[in-house]
Order: sequence, then structure tokens, then C-alpha cells
Amino acid sequence: MSAEDRPGLDRFIPLAALGAVCVVYLRTMPPGLMGVGRGLWDSQETQAVGVTWGYLHPPGYPLQSLLANLLAHSVGLLPGVEPAWGVTLLSVIAMVLAAGFVYRVARQLTGHHAASLLAMLVFAFSPGPWRTAITPEVYALNLALWALAFWQTVRAARLGPGAADFWLGLVLGLAGGHHRTALLLVPAAIVYLGFRRGWSLAWGRLLLGLCLSLAVYIYLPLAHTWRSPMTPGDAASLKGFWELVSARAWSVFFHLPAGGGELAARLESALDALAAQLGMLVGGLGLIGLGWLVSRRPGAIARLALFGLPAAGLLAFALVYQVPDVATMLGPLVMILCLGFGGFGAGIWRPQGLVARARRRSPVVGPIGTCGRTRRSLVSGRWPRFCWLPCWAAGCWPAIMRRSTNPGTGAARWFWPN
Repeated sequence: MSAEDRPGLDRFIPLAALGAVCVVYLRTMPPGLMGVGRGLWDSQETQAVGVTWGYLHPPGYPLQSLLANLLAHSVGLLPGVEPAWGVTLLSVIAMVLAAGFVYRVARQLTGHHAASLLAMLVFAFSPGPWRTAITPEVYALNLALWALAFWQTVRAARLGPGAADFWLGLVLGLAGGHHRTALLLVPAAIVYLGFRRGWSLAWGRLLLGLCLSLAVYIYLPLAHTWRSPMTPGDAASLKGFWELVSARAWSVFFHLPAGGGELAARLESALDALAAQLGMLVGGLGLIGLGWLVSRRPGAIARLALFGLPAAGLLAFALVYQVPDVATMLGPLVMILCLGFGGFGAGIWRPQGLVARARRRSPVVGPIGTCGRTRRSLVSGRWPRFCWLPCWAAGCWPAIMRRSTNPGTGAARWFWPN
């Protein structure tokens, strides 16, 4: 009997896996206040803000600042616990929640328990998300809100117009207000719901949720009136509040590529940073799995909008925003590829998937086969040619380029180890 036939086991295994993820994160997180060093400035600022009832650099990150202070001052009441440790604990909790929502989204899209569990574990223990989970910064909460938004979007499409649209609007507003990259979720979710429901949306409830999410910004002027030492700018005045939340100070880091050569160099740098967070092999298989998820009918166009629009937007953002930590901002793209990796697993393990079709049509059996007959069966089975071939090429191309320019280093180690 499979896990899908036993609801109790189906619930216990993901919870046990999340418990293991939480234990690993807690055992590898820093014990208290982060030390002084290059590349740790944002972490130190986040911890200082989290214990002084202040707020962060533009756009202020009110949700992160408020939750960090609540948690830090709560755990600080325990004997022998530094309040700064509670700020890092917020990142751990956020990433555990993000991993749980990745499982739920993958389960809704694939209907496969083991493949969804695999997607969750690959996401949780990939180098980029793992590092994000034990670092006191804003990116862990950003990933949790992205995963929650994906889950709420899929859930709202299943439940139909109603209260789910209000909660979706609230989550989208909180995510977009926390980190500007999450604004990519708004058109993706609306297009997804439009195609899944025939454009029957509860627009009033959706807008109400979006408007209510803005209430978190009240924290910024309140923190400034409390005269916290960590309150950059003047959030108490209308002009200072707008300069803070609009984050116009970061506009100087947006630069369009000067030509094709610079565009290719930036694209290679972005893909190499993505491979460092996830691994080129997992990323390539994730692209193939995304092709399978998108091509499934019904709802192919809806799923393409839900994942394709944010992925394209994040990649374009990485090409024009030139800051040292832009690679960490690609965390949602890592999440999308991990969901695709779960789709790859579902395509292989299903009775009508890749391995079953290859077994019936070829004496050579394997997930990626080497003989011509197996390759033809893989392409002509559950994986349409128009999705499978471009995704595989996109997954392998960065490694091939990396091999041609700098063999044996970086992302190329996944294919050509020294």
C-alpha cells in the first residue's frame, strides 16, 4: 500500500521531514550576535533592528522588523538566550514554513506524495536556501511569502471565488510590501486564476486584502516616534516616509547592458550564481520538470503564467540590478526550479511516466536512457517535444558555456569534475 492510500502516513512523513529540516537548521545556525566582517553588514543591521524596535534600510521592511522584534524579545525572556538569536530564529522558522508550502504546492500540482517530498527536501537542503535559513536577513521571510502566495493561488483556484481571494490578496500585498521582487506574483496569480476560473474573480475581496496588507507600514512612523536608534530617515513625515518606502536610493544600481557582450556576461554570471545555490544538475532537471508541469492539460497556460512570469521577471531583474547580493534575491527562482524537480520526479515515478513508457518500448530502461529507442520514448511520452527539448537545452547550456570558458570550476564541476 502506497503512502497516498494511507492518509495518516501521508500527513506524518512531511511533518517528520519538516521536523528534521528544523533540527538541522537549528544545529547549524549561529549561536547569537553575528560577528563583524565583510559581507555581514545587513545581518548585523537586521539583528540590531530586531532588538531595538527599529526598522531596516529602505524600503524599511516593516513586516520583518516587527516580527523580528516580537520574536527576539519573546525568546530573550528565557534564561541564557540572547535576543539576537531570536532574530536568526525568525529566518529558521520562515524557511521551515517555506519548505512546507513547497511540499503543498508540489502536491497540488503533481498529485504525487514522494515527488513532492523530494521537492521539499531538495529546496530545504540546497546551498542557497540553507544559507538563507541560518542568516538573519530579509530573504528567508521573502521565500516564505513567495511559497505561501503560490500555495494560496493554487488553493484559491481550487476553491473558487470567495474568502480565498481575500486571503490571496492579503498574502500578495504582504509579499510585495516586504520585497519588491514579489510584486511579480500579482500579475502571475491573476492570470493563473483567470484561466483556471474563466476570469471569475472576487475582485472586491482581492483588493480588500491588498489594501489591508498596507497596514503593516504603520509600524515605520511608530518606530520613528519611539526614537529607536535604528531608524534611518524620517518616517514620521510624509516626505521622509515616501522616500523610505519607495527605496529610490537603490535606483542608482539599475543599469541596462551596454551591448550583447555585456548582456551575455551578465547572463552567465546570473546563471552561475543560480547554479551555486541549487546545482546545475538539479536546475536542469528542474527545468525539464517545469516543462512537464506546464504542458499538463487542463491549465497549461495558467501554470505557464504562474511560474513563467515570475521566473522571467527575476532573471531580467538579475540582469539589470547590479549589487553584490543579487544572487540571494534569486531565491524564489530556486524555489520554482525545485518545484520543477518535483515535477520531474512525478513524471518518472508515475505508472504512465517516463520509466514506464521506456520499459514498454525499449529494452534499455533508465530515467534518461542512452539508446536511441529510449530517447525517442522519453520525448514522445508524457513530455511533449516542444517543452522537453528547450528545457533540456536551457538546463545544459550554462554548464557547456562554463566548460568552454573555465573548465573544471564553478558550475562545471557538476558535469566535469576535476
